[in-house]
Amino acid sequence: MDQQLILDIYQYIGSATGMIGGIMIAWHTQYSKYGFIFATVASIFLALWCYLSQEWGYFALNLVYFAIDVFGVYRWFYSPTHRISH
Repeated sequence: MDQQLILDIYQYIGSATGMIGGIMIAWHTQYSKYGFIFATVASIFLALWCYLSQEWGYFALNLVYFAIDVFGVYRWFYSPTHRISH
């Protein structure tokens, strides 16, 4: 498979899942917690895209987003003391 095609796939999957995740989180419904799963997937794909494209500033940004997203998943799904109920 062409390297540019792989980069495009990573970029568009990351962008689409990031938009879905952001909208779900902002909507503030009982399903908002699932937005963090989409956001985590987005940060992984976008970090891969940045790494392969050697976009180091955006790569660092996506590592931070990934940490925030993982914290959100933990908080909403696994932490009994921090879970927000709806």
